Amino acid sequence: MNFFVPCPPGAEDILAGELKKLGAGSVLPASRGVGFKGDLTLSYRACLELRTASRILYELVSDRAGTEDELYKLALSYPWDELFPSSMTISCRVTGVPRDKDPRYATLKLKDAVVDRFSQSTGVRPYVDRKTPDIRIEARWDGRNAVIYLNWSGRPLHERGYRLERTDAVLRETTAAAVLAMSGWSEIAGNGGGFVDPVCGSGTLLAEAAMMAVGAPPGIHRKYWGFEGSRLHNDNLWRRILNDASVRYGESLQRMPLMVGFDNDGSALKIARSNLRRAGLSNVIRLERHDITTGRPAFWPAGESGLVCADPPYGVRTQEDPLPVYNALGSMFRTLENGWRLALLAPDRKTAAASCLRAEEYYHTVSGGMDLVLAGYDRIGGGRKSIKMSEISDSEIQMDPKAPSLKKILERNLSAMAAWAEKTSVTSYRIWDADMPEFNAAVDWYEGRWLHVQEFAPPGSIPPEKARNRLNTLISVLKDVTGCRDEDLYLKTRQRGPRPYKKTGDSRDLLIIRENGMRFFVNFIDYLDTGIFLDHRSIRSLIKSKMSVISKGRFLNLFSYTGTASVMAAAGGALQTVSVDISNTYLNWARDNMKLNRLDSSDNSFIRADSFEFLEGNNKKFNLIFIDPPTYSNGSGRSDWSVQEDHTALITLAMKNLSSDGSLLFSENFRRFRLDPDLNRLFSVKEITRETTDPDFIRRNGAYRCWDISHRG
Repeated sequence: MNFFVPCPPGAEDILAGELKKLGAGSVLPASRGVGFKGDLTLSYRACLELRTASRILYELVSDRAGTEDELYKLALSYPWDELFPSSMTISCRVTGVPRDKDPRYATLKLKDAVVDRFSQSTGVRPYVDRKTPDIRIEARWDGRNAVIYLNWSGRPLHERGYRLERTDAVLRETTAAAVLAMSGWSEIAGNGGGFVDPVCGSGTLLAEAAMMAVGAPPGIHRKYWGFEGSRLHNDNLWRRILNDASVRYGESLQRMPLMVGFDNDGSALKIARSNLRRAGLSNVIRLERHDITTGRPAFWPAGESGLVCADPPYGVRTQEDPLPVYNALGSMFRTLENGWRLALLAPDRKTAAASCLRAEEYYHTVSGGMDLVLAGYDRIGGGRKSIKMSEISDSEIQMDPKAPSLKKILERNLSAMAAWAEKTSVTSYRIWDADMPEFNAAVDWYEGRWLHVQEFAPPGSIPPEKARNRLNTLISVLKDVTGCRDEDLYLKTRQRGPRPYKKTGDSRDLLIIRENGMRFFVNFIDYLDTGIFLDHRSIRSLIKSKMSVISKGRFLNLFSYTGTASVMAAAGGALQTVSVDISNTYLNWARDNMKLNRLDSSDNSFIRADSFEFLEGNNKKFNLIFIDPPTYSNGSGRSDWSVQEDHTALITLAMKNLSSDGSLLFSENFRRFRLDPDLNRLFSVKEITRETTDPDFIRRNGAYRCWDISHRG
């Protein structure tokens, strides 16, 4: 049986791990979900035990479908009467529909096909029930291909069955589970750590944390499942699995650690108590009324480590300014013992920054259609303070046995790149790109002075101590080979637990680097990216060159980030540049880059907008358009954005804004990205990846690709 399991954005790898633990086969993470293969037993267990899954969809049929009529024919070909009787009520839904198509019409055609098939085979049509159907049929149709599913789980899986009462602002249980997994709660709980929710609302995080701590099946309280109306359902098998899960749930209650929730809203606490009682958790979770803005609660779980997880009311449960609550959470966290971790949900980074804490990492996700940011903060464990690299002596580092090979390759890379950079006047370049799997990091050498090291998360099979030792070895060898000082080395690590190095100082200080006669601000501390994509160096040079030969040309930069491409276009002689991004932070950064190069004239505009909305409302033509979109929705302003699914519509719309003799440069770093071949029929498409890949990024194995697109004729 083939299944697809949608999940909150950012939780794909977590869900894949859950499925592998259940024994699923052919587990394949995709955009906003995971595919897998499994038998009936596994599908039942998945319904009960998956924490981050939104739904479980059983694949029935798939094929090409270029029109709604072809979608209808595909659905009509399936023997629906063999799947469920006509006495069952149905609902239908089609998702992923192209922007130029009406999803309501596609859904109508899907429904017509199902009932027409019943009419042809049995003479009886099933009734449609949009609210509480027995059978839910879904299709994913992108205008070219269609996959039709039976919704195996039924109602969304975030409806666990224990939360019948809720506050105004509700965090979905599946998102809560993803947040806890991203925050490392299972590992913390396994080591005996405590759990506190200072603004618990209806108790969702508390309930999910309790069940996750002991592996209790979260779906045990649900009363009805989508598969129960299907002829594929084996009720005897299901009852055995359900009874086993019920026994395990009861036993798990005896092992749950004490957890604590606080809230200043008495009615919210009353609702939380009611929900936790239905889940059987009221005896293991302590609730108290407390206003976090007045300071740390008097009662706090004993122990030197734990997780504080908070979803504050950011203007939803209250009309009051949410920033004081975030500030109070930051103040409270600074009073905790070393070894605690804070996971803080917010609508955006600016709100999270009100905590006055520096996040170790950020994740992006969605709950109920609302974009959320999860910020993670650590109190360094083992009694250690936040340390500078200069405070670690070489004697503390146990060099990995492969250090000599690492040093040899690094010296070779640095020598080759330095010679190339000197010839081409490049000042910042990559010198290490996980060239040895044991030292899994990317290292960039800026201006012959600053090292920027991004460590990638090590495989789960690698013990944390061994991973830290390898990272220490890489840092030591880097310092030796480059001569970089401790205060000029910036490390971003994905490891859990204590960070071996932490850069200190004023994170608001920006540094300046040079490129192709221009200067740009970079920030090595506050963001995963530094403010400039070094692998786009040749693209920026191409943009500058193209604009220099266009008389009074206009340049459009979509998903403009910090505006480095716009600066190059302006330097090349563009009559006007327009930078479009959804983030005010990046637009302000782009303005600063323009000012730094004395290009801050009224001819260069910065517009905060969704790229689709801008293109649809624009009435001027551009001579050159640059698009470097995010993989998923984090920078697009559209909650359902996926570059693989939506790039065709975006490029087609952008080409309507391009002059007849202009060109569009489209760049993408998503490794599994495939450009829609249908674009070749509509436009002249030329891949220029090889021409725009500099020597320091050749080793990336296809992560970066670029195309030059223009009108035919």
